[in-house]
Amino acid sequence: MINIPIFGTFLYNILTQKKKIEKLYKEEYFYNKDLVTNSMIDTSYETSHSGNAASKYLFASMAGRYTTVNIKHCMKELNNSIFILIGDKTEEKEESARLYQEILPSIEIEYIKDSKELPQMECPDQFIEEIHTLLL
Repeated sequence: MINIPIFGTFLYNILTQKKKIEKLYKEEYFYNKDLVTNSMIDTSYETSHSGNAASKYLFASMAGRYTTVNIKHCMKELNNSIFILIGDKTEEKEESARLYQEILPSIEIEYIKDSKELPQMECPDQFIEEIHTLLL
């Protein structure tokens, strides 16, 4: 029944309501929830519902855990620099970064202080500074 377009779209619209997006930002994505602005929420909401809601396909892939494919076999062949920037308040992401580093020890991990899932939005100056340091 979920494969019927009208039900799938209905479910997607329920799961991407503004109040649910705001809750995600404040409880999951940001360490300092006071930094979450209405503009961020509005932009996320608008992009999740524009372009014939093509973003629902990514959403469905993430919900179905299809974006968690094991890339271990591909990483062993890499010989270029890889940097992982993560918020220092995300234990799960830190574990994932360490697993990547175990596969490929040359991976460099840098932490963005006092941030969670979206350090580029929560601490943009520190994020850019880290990128600048890593690339130069």
